[in-house]
Amino acid sequence: MAEKEATSKKAPARKTLMQLQSETTVRDPAAHAKNQITELDKTAKRSLDKRSKCTLQIEQDTKELAQIEEQIQRIKHRYDPLVQHLADLREKRAMVLQTLNSCVAEEKKIMGDTLGTVHVRRKEDSKLRKTMASQKLEQTRGFGMGPDSTFHQGGNKNNTMRKTGLNSLNNTGKSDTR
Repeated sequence: MAEKEATSKKAPARKTLMQLQSETTVRDPAAHAKNQITELDKTAKRSLDKRSKCTLQIEQDTKELAQIEEQIQRIKHRYDPLVQHLADLREKRAMVLQTLNSCVAEEKKIMGDTLGTVHVRRKEDSKLRKTMASQKLEQTRGFGMGPDSTFHQGGNKNNTMRKTGLNSLNNTGKSDTR
């Protein structure tokens, strides 16, 4: 039943502002005008306060921007030489690296040449020591150890005999009549 009563009551139709103003009458027009002027004054005062606050904020922000610009100029005054110095250091670093690389390449070349020279000298020294030792042994023994000092057996026997001067004997022990 409560539902039926709630549904039976219809909400009044909505009225526009013009309708509401035309239906209401002002009892005291002077008081009404005074209230309107008071409200207008309050609105104007709020607008002026808001405007002065905005103006003050703009002035403060302008001062802060000027300070920030001044700080930027001071920092830039110190920063620019540092950037230039850094660029100079990087350029010097590149030159030093290039010099280092050329020195390393030159060192590798010198070490390679030295290694080759040492190898050749060791080989020649070894040969010299062998030659000197052979000469000393020849002096001590009275005969040499070279291929010309002994009868060389090997290879073609006929060639060996011819080289040694024994070509009068052949393989059978008979003398060669050539």
